[in-house]
Amino acid sequence: EQEVWGQADDALPPRDRWVCVQLHISVSEASGSVDVLVDGNPAIELQDQDTAPTHGYSELAIGLADAGDEQGPYTLYLDELAVDTDPVPCDL
Repeated sequence: EQEVWGQADDALPPRDRWVCVQLHISVSEASGSVDVLVDGNPAIELQDQDTAPTHGYSELAIGLADAGDEQGPYTLYLDELAVDTDPVPCDL
């Protein structure tokens, strides 16, 4: 079985190269979904989630969570951030 980024306990995003990360959220109180693709490949797939926050969505935060001491220091570069209600391809 193929292991995809985000589904293993110690999963970390690819390092030392540019990647395209796409996030899709289907908003619903009981049957929402969250899908993350890295370079077009499924990384995280969550189904039947409550994705409807009480006060709606008002901001977007992007970055990496603290990966613990094993990861060590890192620099995260972001380029060409796009937010849309339609899918945005990686090859803009």
